[in-house]
Amino acid sequence: MASNRLRRKSPGTKPVHVTDYTCRYYDPLTGRWPSRDPIEEEGGVNLYGFVGNDGVNRLDYLGNEEVDTNTKRMQWPFPLIPENHYFLEVDGVSCGFWPLGASKKWSILLLPVDAEVRSPDPLGSAAGTNGEAVKLDKCKYDIDKFNKCMKSACQSGEGGTYHLLFHNCWHWREAKISDCKEKAKLK
Repeated sequence: MASNRLRRKSPGTKPVHVTDYTCRYYDPLTGRWPSRDPIEEEGGVNLYGFVGNDGVNRLDYLGNEEVDTNTKRMQWPFPLIPENHYFLEVDGVSCGFWPLGASKKWSILLLPVDAEVRSPDPLGSAAGTNGEAVKLDKCKYDIDKFNKCMKSACQSGEGGTYHLLFHNCWHWREAKISDCKEKAKLK
């Protein structure tokens, strides 16, 4: 009777000769992954591949390279003012947190004012905007759940209070990303 080299004797143990890459094991005796790629077809059609089958030129030694989430942290510099406007871009659509019926200069008085989410953001397509992709580890987060949460967060009309020091566009942007990451965390 042939023995299955990958059979586990008890839960939580792994065969001696395989290497644990956090999301899955690698079997150097066969040169293969005994399990499918945890990011499935996003990593390519070869579900048992590793770094695009280019292990000489590419490296992902922990097996948990982060992937794009279709969300970007965006920033637009105000000319001649030492303040920037911060907003989000989700699936190519911008959204930001703005004082209601007023420009940002109202909050310079340090008085809280009513605010709302605007989508698209008024400065979303302005020249000079730049952004940084939000990337997450697929072994730790449900990327689809994160993306749905971010789309929901960017619905126009959500209210709140805008305050230059305590609850401005930067605070709103970072809080939305943090909330959605928490909701998408894998158990």
